[in-house]
Amino acid sequence: MKIIKRSGSEDIFDAAKIVAAIRKANDSVLDYEKLTADQIEEIASNVETACENMKRSPSVEEIQDMVENQLMNKRAFTVARNYITYRYKRAIVRKSNSTDQQILSLLECNNEEVKQENSNKNPTVNSVQRDYMAGEVSKDITRRFLLPEDIVEAHEKGLIHFHDADYFAQHMHNCCLVNLEDMLQNGTVISETMIDTPKSFSTACNIATQAIAQIASSQYGGQSISLAHLAPFVQVSREKFRKQVQKEFESVGLDLDEEKINEVAELRVKEEINRGVQMIQYQVITLMTTNGQAPFITVFMYLNEVSDPQTKADLAAIIEEMLHQRIKGVKNEKGVYITPAFPKLIYVLEDDNITEDSKYWNLTVLAAQCSAKRMVPDYISEKVMKELKDGDVYTCMGCRSFLTVDRCSQTAGNVAHAENFDPNKRKYYGRFNQGVVTLNLVDVACSSEKDEEKFWKILDERLELCHRALMCRHKRLLGTKSDVAPILWQNGALARLKKGEVIDPLLFNGYSTISLGYAGLCECTRYMTGKSHTDPSATPFALKVMEKLNDACSRWREEENIDFEEGLNILSGETGAGKSIILGSINAALGAKTSPDFIRTGAEYGLSELLFNIEDDNVIERIKELGVIDIENGELLISRKITPTRSQIKVNGQNFTAAQTQKLARYLIDVHGQHDNQILMDDANHLTVVDTFCADEIAELREAMEDAYKDMVKAKKALELIDKDKDELQKEIAFLEYEANEIQTADIQPDEDEELEARYHKLNNYQKITNELSYADMLLNSGNDNISDMIGTALKSLITASEYDDVLKECCDTLSDAEGLIRDAGHSISSYIENSEYDPREFSELQERLDLINNLKNKYGSSIEAINDTLKAINAKLADYYNFDELISRRKKEYEEACCKAWDIAQKLSSIRQQAAVKLAEQFIASLKNLNFLDVKFRIDFAKEPSLSSKGCDNVRFMISTNPGENLKPLSKIASGGELSRIMLAIKTVMSEDADKTLIFDEIDAGISGKTASKVSNQLARLSLSHQIICITHLPQIAAMADAHYIIEKSVHDNKTYSNIQRVAGDDSLNEIARMLSGETLTDSVLENAKELKIMADKVKSEL
Repeated sequence: MKIIKRSGSEDIFDAAKIVAAIRKANDSVLDYEKLTADQIEEIASNVETACENMKRSPSVEEIQDMVENQLMNKRAFTVARNYITYRYKRAIVRKSNSTDQQILSLLECNNEEVKQENSNKNPTVNSVQRDYMAGEVSKDITRRFLLPEDIVEAHEKGLIHFHDADYFAQHMHNCCLVNLEDMLQNGTVISETMIDTPKSFSTACNIATQAIAQIASSQYGGQSISLAHLAPFVQVSREKFRKQVQKEFESVGLDLDEEKINEVAELRVKEEINRGVQMIQYQVITLMTTNGQAPFITVFMYLNEVSDPQTKADLAAIIEEMLHQRIKGVKNEKGVYITPAFPKLIYVLEDDNITEDSKYWNLTVLAAQCSAKRMVPDYISEKVMKELKDGDVYTCMGCRSFLTVDRCSQTAGNVAHAENFDPNKRKYYGRFNQGVVTLNLVDVACSSEKDEEKFWKILDERLELCHRALMCRHKRLLGTKSDVAPILWQNGALARLKKGEVIDPLLFNGYSTISLGYAGLCECTRYMTGKSHTDPSATPFALKVMEKLNDACSRWREEENIDFEEGLNILSGETGAGKSIILGSINAALGAKTSPDFIRTGAEYGLSELLFNIEDDNVIERIKELGVIDIENGELLISRKITPTRSQIKVNGQNFTAAQTQKLARYLIDVHGQHDNQILMDDANHLTVVDTFCADEIAELREAMEDAYKDMVKAKKALELIDKDKDELQKEIAFLEYEANEIQTADIQPDEDEELEARYHKLNNYQKITNELSYADMLLNSGNDNISDMIGTALKSLITASEYDDVLKECCDTLSDAEGLIRDAGHSISSYIENSEYDPREFSELQERLDLINNLKNKYGSSIEAINDTLKAINAKLADYYNFDELISRRKKEYEEACCKAWDIAQKLSSIRQQAAVKLAEQFIASLKNLNFLDVKFRIDFAKEPSLSSKGCDNVRFMISTNPGENLKPLSKIASGGELSRIMLAIKTVMSEDADKTLIFDEIDAGISGKTASKVSNQLARLSLSHQIICITHLPQIAAMADAHYIIEKSVHDNKTYSNIQRVAGDDSLNEIARMLSGETLTDSVLENAKELKIMADKVKSEL
């Protein structure tokens, strides 16, 4: 059910908001006047029922009226009064316009808030004021319409800080690492102008600064670039200078001394570096972005970012020049050298520059001198950062926060379509931060009144508030099209998406980040403990706070994108932990039916994504035949977004239907659910197993069988249609004759509708045409200053002038031609006016004729050609009906021929099936023996159905004997639950031998234990050598065989249940196997048994 918000937009009805509002009013009254929790729930339920009975979407105001009435009905008059009062106050706040006062204070330059907001904005400058005015409007819209009231209230009270609310109304993000390498090496577009790869270092610097200004205009945070991306262009300049010097030597007759040429060229290279660095420094300071500020830019200086020795030396020269110029500073308006705010510098300490005898020690000395004078650069330790960032070193963003270690490149691939993407390297440049919300820890402490239990409770509540605020930022970016900022999303700075393509893939899988900030850890700790967070006795409390923040971020992140390994992946956990949720999510992504129940309560949508890496070229070709256009590097991403009203499936960015996705899934994955074993109990499904086994051999015949069966059914229906009583036939003939007569009487001519439409359009606009032509005629032909006469006069003057200069004769000819054309146009217009007339009778007849044709189009076809085709079809039917006996004879013959053809194909199909069934039975028996069916007998029986179906004429039944001395009996009569599980596994094993699919088993181990369980685990391990297997199990024998083991656990946070999945190995995996062996109690003997199981499993795998 939807509601209409005050902004006019629709939203999902949420009874919890009603409950929360009533509770707020209820908490403000004395105990004896309070409603009970049940009464509040009853009111919310009554309101929901009333809304449903309206049969339309109610407005927020209507809902609040209903709540008031319900409160009065409950005689809770004080609660009702407080509820009404609060509602009235909020209405006043919404209607009041504080924006006017904020803007006026901006114009008068006395708005202290904006004066302190940004170090790179001057609030007295017009362009900045214009940006701030737009910001105030944006903040007002954000406050009143875009953000939930409680988040706005928390921000205004200072409980949290919702950063840069003045940019929230637009679809903009925060900070980024610019992929300058891609833009420079592969070209970019700036202000709709194509920029090719630069041909010199100074040009590269110029392009970089232009790009920086454009990027700063398209986001609201800082950006970082690396000098390593500029360094290769020093060599480009060097080679250009060498050629120039050589030509200069040749031109003046000097000897072509290579050493001398290089020496002169290097002097010019040094000057080029000086110019380029100076360009970056001065343009960054002097360029103004569209929001009236200098770009917030950080420059990264890291020698080990390049590996080529010459490029590294050039990078060192650029860094040296950058530090020299920053030490010097820039002149202000009075000519005094000062420290510019930007660019910020970051210098990396590494093995090559950290000791006095290292190669680039001089750069570190220079950096220290620069820091002493200008307070930049900041420093990063290569050694420490590699320890913290899994071996990587990269720059921070403008806000000094770091991106997370890249995982997106491995799980989702080149989602940004960057042209410099390297699948063997982690990606940092081109990634960004979606936004920031900061938590005020001081207020959490003060609100707790030094009660630590209360402190942790309030912190949990505030963290959830931050979580919701951050999700508002994330959702604001969802659906953003790349067109909003081409420099970012289309031209390489962050991505190279197509026009109109949404940026959603860049918002998931860790490609971008979203930040939880915190303020006041020291003050918070001092208030709660009496000491600073650096005091050893208070540090544990401070660390616990930080761990709480980290845990919250981890919980929010959850494992929404689960990356499974090759081989045997085992999922285990307690009953009800949520293992079936994973299977349900996979099935949903593959096109299975879903309902709104799929969506978590309170969430706007549910999302399931599967990423496949396909190595089989044949499978890729088959998938392309199904309509998937782009399969880059064999990667296929299936994504399904489910909302309460609709769902959308995308395959590599293309929209797919559920039916299309299900067809696609056949080549990728085989999911075996808990209840799929029961399929074998129905003999009707045995034919499907045989057909799957010989699918390639019978593919063409199956298709031919389906077509022949359709033709047979169609011929039968056609025969039955005419073989009915005469009265019905006569009615149909009369109706067809009426339709034929209606079309024939109209006597429509080819293209008549287009001609009539043109005439109608002309007559319908007769007055407009006449008015406009009269004005044109006046300008061209009437009065003393008409255009024709003026051009004639000009021509006479030009002819006179041309007598003195022949060059003007060509102008005379041109103007003469123009005069002739204009006079001809003038005569034509005059003639048109004289001869045109409006006939109301003609216009009326025209309308009637068009109405007749359009009526026929509605009944018989969308065009005249289609109407005539319908007439031909009607006449053909009538001809058949007029020759009734002949028609019956022909239809009987057609039906008999269709039957013969269908039976012929069915016989051929049956023959191939029976041959394949013999091979299937042999392989099936071998597979069953591996699963502890030592004396098994198996046969596939065929019988002929009395009538055909689209599958042919075969009735197939599986016959089996699992015990010595027993006769073969129908599988459905004798198999137990445990036997069915093994039989199904045997079928999957045989069926999957030639198919490169992922196989998923949900409790394939049902009903088995002991030695049989070991056999099943061995078979799964054998199957995992050629397939990726994902198996949900409760058996320790199967879990011990895992190549990758995942535990699924249920947790509850803030009254919400979460299913968490994490990979375990070593002792953690052994503990889980031990738990599966004995339950909760893990004794030494149980752990030893678990170790023994693992050792045995490893031995089995090594022998496969």
